[in-house]
Amino acid sequence: DIDGNDYHVFDSIVKYQSKVMMIEFNPTIPNNIVYIQPRDINIQCGSSLLAIIELAKHKNYELVSTTTYNAVFVQRFYFENVFEHRMPSPDNSIYKMHDVPMETQIFQLYDGTLKIEGCKKLLWHKVKMDEEKMQILPPHKRHFPYSPVIATNGTKSVSKTSQKQIGSANSKRKAKKRKRAKYVMHAMTSSTVLLKAMAFVAVGFVVGRIYQKRQNEQA
Repeated sequence: DIDGNDYHVFDSIVKYQSKVMMIEFNPTIPNNIVYIQPRDINIQCGSSLLAIIELAKHKNYELVSTTTYNAVFVQRFYFENVFEHRMPSPDNSIYKMHDVPMETQIFQLYDGTLKIEGCKKLLWHKVKMDEEKMQILPPHKRHFPYSPVIATNGTKSVSKTSQKQIGSANSKRKAKKRKRAKYVMHAMTSSTVLLKAMAFVAVGFVVGRIYQKRQNEQA
């Protein structure tokens, strides 16, 4: 129990191997986290229970009990021959042997809000955590970026992001309409020119036939 470098001291013990070991861990770290504090005597953070269990197994120790802050290990030989058959269950996994009473959980909502559950204070400093000060986004930016259009009392309420998406979609539709109208106008212009040309040819043909007929009559 040296408030920080317990993991590294345990790791450095090579020459001696005691039958029983009791090692302090950081009780706020969840059971599924492997955290090892830096190997520095001037740093006091504490390592996770799971990290210490993995190290203990590597050194032929098995977990037999925990307190709020400490884990108790025995050599694997004594666990298999003395403790295992006397325990309520042979399962000595971390989830079976230890609950985390001081765990702080942080989760996020759809709109980007961070929520805190569990322990809401810095244990060793006795300072409460201010949930609002921990927010990444300011209040006016907390909204679900993919929210749908919702009808309310006959009106439509649209999020800022949805407004942007709708505006972008409308712009694309307008661009397509302009392009289609331009194509139609071009087609109509081409058709008009063709019709005019055909009319001129027809008129020319008729005039030519009339002129030829009169020439024949005079002859």
